[in-house]
Amino acid sequence: MTDFTPGPWEVNPFNAQVDAMPVEPKHSIAPVCQLLWPTQERSEAETEANAHLIAAAPDMYEALSEAKEWIENSVPPIWGEGSKKGMLLAKIASALAKAEGRQE
Repeated sequence: MTDFTPGPWEVNPFNAQVDAMPVEPKHSIAPVCQLLWPTQERSEAETEANAHLIAAAPDMYEALSEAKEWIENSVPPIWGEGSKKGMLLAKIASALAKAEGRQE
């Protein structure tokens, strides 16, 4: 697991940011990421799509972690290194490493 702010995260279009939503009553909404305003290089739709991708990050991290474990333990070993299983596990490991700030 990484040290990132726990999810769920949601897009806050009024403040142009992504917020971590409280999971317990004592916690308050916490900004996670401030969005850049649209420019000539990036439309409002693209900025909003980027925000939704960022907001989905904790959920995607959890899903990839669970998928990696399931594939490792449930898919027959004959489909290992160099197979579809091996290639998929390598992609998942690379994405998780990137999310954790390390390269693999």
